Amino acid sequence: MDKVEFKNLCKKVFYEKGFTKNKHGYFIENNDYLLAIFLQKSNYGMCYYVNVSYSVKGYNTKIPNITGEWDAEFMERIAFPFLDGSVRKLSSMLELDKFHVEDIEPYFDKAFEEWILPIFHGGKKEALVNI
Repeated sequence: MDKVEFKNLCKKVFYEKGFTKNKHGYFIENNDYLLAIFLQKSNYGMCYYVNVSYSVKGYNTKIPNITGEWDAEFMERIAFPFLDGSVRKLSSMLELDKFHVEDIEPYFDKAFEEWILPIFHGGKKEALVNI
């Protein structure tokens, strides 16, 4: 997979989940959170990190905005497969050139189903269980 394929996959997945793109990130909000996802390019090859951050409304006085200045109460990265020789492990760093789009999309789906959206929709009580 190349950089364009990866970014197109991210756009497709995030838009399907209700996110909107503003400058450098994807955003969605409800009464409890502003949820932001940012793609971070690694300095070491064709690798990316997918950073997921939650800003708690009513607590955070510096809610993320489209100017690129943002703050979050808690963050996590989506885990992707990582090849250690012939052994497949999980890592927050995605090596684009080692996988195809169809290999990676299920990892996005799993992250959204298992923790990203349950915390977002479940509110602050759900966050305490999952972080």
